[in-house]
Amino acid sequence: MYKGIRRKGDSMSEDKARLNRAVNRSIKKVFKDALSLVEMSGLDQKQYNRIRKMILRSGNDEIRKISEELDKYEVKYTPRYDEQIDFDREED
Repeated sequence: MYKGIRRKGDSMSEDKARLNRAVNRSIKKVFKDALSLVEMSGLDQKQYNRIRKMILRSGNDEIRKISEELDKYEVKYTPRYDEQIDFDREED
């Protein structure tokens, strides 16, 4: 089920929830990659912790913003050809 930010009483369609999860994963990947780059910079622990906190706050703020923005839209997921499974039904 939906794992992102959700307020009580929201009715998010399964398609919208799917999109929200995909966007959340993408945003989280960006800030994890940014943290990896910062780790390689050679900062001391205090500087690293301060930058880490700023990156995580920014990423989490954007996740909340996109969730709020999605509330304004109706979303319909259309599977790609490689995600569809067609079954031929034999007639009796």
